Amino acid sequence: MASLENIDAQSTPRQPQQPPAGPFRLVAIDLDGTLLGADHRPTHQNAEAVRRLAEEGVLCVVASGRMHEASAPFARELGLDSPVISYNGALVRSGPDGET
Repeated sequence: MASLENIDAQSTPRQPQQPPAGPFRLVAIDLDGTLLGADHRPTHQNAEAVRRLAEEGVLCVVASGRMHEASAPFARELGLDSPVISYNGALVRSGPDGET
């Protein structure tokens, strides 16, 4: 599988720049069994889909049952500066390094 290092970091929007063109304003993305592949890394295809959604103005949010410290690195890796939902929704931080 391709690594995320092949994706140009500057082409990954940090947050929505415009109102969404489509029907979705926000996408909450689970990690295990959804965003991550068998190697426990975001697949290139999924990372590209997140990038395209963000370019369309959709707010992309990582949402996981994992603790924040285990979820936030994936949001950082994808270049997301949006809320991170962890502990099955018990904790929401304003970004990967943000306030509760």
